[in-house]
Amino acid sequence: MDNTITLEHAVSKLLSEENKDKSLGEVSKELNDYIITIKELVEEGEITYETLQKELAKHINEEDNTFPGSLAQLLIGCVSENGSCPLKILKGHDIPFAYDNKLKKLVPLSKDNKPPNDYSYAVIYLTGQPDNLDTDIFLYLKKQGFDKVKIEYKNISSANYKTIYIENLKKYIYSQPEKIDDNLLYLLGLIIMILIFYFITKN
Repeated sequence: MDNTITLEHAVSKLLSEENKDKSLGEVSKELNDYIITIKELVEEGEITYETLQKELAKHINEEDNTFPGSLAQLLIGCVSENGSCPLKILKGHDIPFAYDNKLKKLVPLSKDNKPPNDYSYAVIYLTGQPDNLDTDIFLYLKKQGFDKVKIEYKNISSANYKTIYIENLKKYIYSQPEKIDDNLLYLLGLIIMILIFYFITKN
């Protein structure tokens, strides 16, 4: 199989007008598999990173405005040497995931979603601030067997990620404040309003 033709086809489909503004969780399984296949081909050396850069640069302009969390935004860091790219080879058998801001879920960027060893990190690529991450994803990663997490995050205008390391996922999860259900907050607010109204009318 000619990998150059395969890469052209995959990139053109991923970054078509129909798909480039979708979040990773919204695209079809076929397109998600394209991303995984491209990453594997780069890791195995069957496609050079320079070849990938040139192909992506045909469809992505670094100056273009892209939607947060979209396919184009995820891949924009891959078009130059200076940018951070989730399709590059990860060190130490780390397992990559993209965070879908819209659906609040993790989308695997490789066929494996479990750590091969105790030193492996789950690497989360995020457009936005780490505070926006749904805490349920950490429970999911813990169930998958991860104890270490790297959060790679960037803002919309940046191609480079900043990194946060979590070295003890279990400790991190249990140090997080409990989430308060929105319905409970609404109910408490309603009770407070009724009590205020009661005391006002009573006096």
